[in-house]
Amino acid sequence: MVYNNYSELLIKKFIYIVLTLVILISIYYLSSMNNKETNSLSKGIVYKSIEIIEGITHKEFDKKSIVNKLNYPIRKCAHFTLFLLLGICIYLLLNSFHLPHKILISIILSILFATLDETHQMFSLGRSSSILDILIDSIGSIVGIIIINFIVNN
Repeated sequence: MVYNNYSELLIKKFIYIVLTLVILISIYYLSSMNNKETNSLSKGIVYKSIEIIEGITHKEFDKKSIVNKLNYPIRKCAHFTLFLLLGICIYLLLNSFHLPHKILISIILSILFATLDETHQMFSLGRSSSILDILIDSIGSIVGIIIINFIVNN
């Protein structure tokens, strides 16, 4: 029975490591895309969402106008969401090793990666870095860390 618990703990740690790496690689990959590619990706998501809503409501919308209005907020929501997931993954990883100060360490690591991500974007073709994006990323990760800490400890 002890072996099972140890084995389960190793599997959990492995899963948390893999999930954290997947999120980090995804963020890095998206930051490596040029502005035209990321714009096309976010506009494509909005366009597809409108098509789905049109199918459900049986109404036709001015897709171009809606896409232009929603593209910027969708891009910022993507920042928030990816870093929310990163914050959750980092917290779960640190928690699986029973490290002290896991909330503080998770926040510091998330903000550090947000800063590194924006720095990386300065070197990607057609991209720039933004303090606003670092703030959005940081808030996203902090919200994720608070949520998962509440879930884990209640």
